[in-house]
Amino acid sequence: MPSKRSSPAVKFSELLNAFELISAAPQYTNNAYICKDSGKIYVALADSDEDEDELPEDVNSSEHYLELLHKNDFDLGNALALAFAEQELPEHYQALADDFHTKGAYARFKAFLQGKNLLEAWHQYQAKATEKALRHWCEEHHIALIN
Repeated sequence: MPSKRSSPAVKFSELLNAFELISAAPQYTNNAYICKDSGKIYVALADSDEDEDELPEDVNSSEHYLELLHKNDFDLGNALALAFAEQELPEHYQALADDFHTKGAYARFKAFLQGKNLLEAWHQYQAKATEKALRHWCEEHHIALIN
């Protein structure tokens, strides 16, 4: 009978840090992996000569590693910004949605929110959605989180 693999334990703060590092760059630029056996997180940054931790040689070919997804995979990019706009600024939603088809839209979105005194509310909304998505993802992949 095969032995049952125990769930790795990962600190939520470390997971969030790795997630923010890979999500700060365009999708597929930076990568992070969780070792399913130990819970250790490995980060590979494209613009760095050194990775935070030396990546294991078999990280891309072994079932012992799980790649952490980018914020766009969780709809935490433009889709989340527009959901916030629809909830908090319904009268401006269409103009904001149209603007998100152009370069620099996210910076303009944040400046717009600042002018409406909603930037802090946006950061809280974004943090809550990110935490919920990461916790759900970990649950789906049987990764135990340590607060």
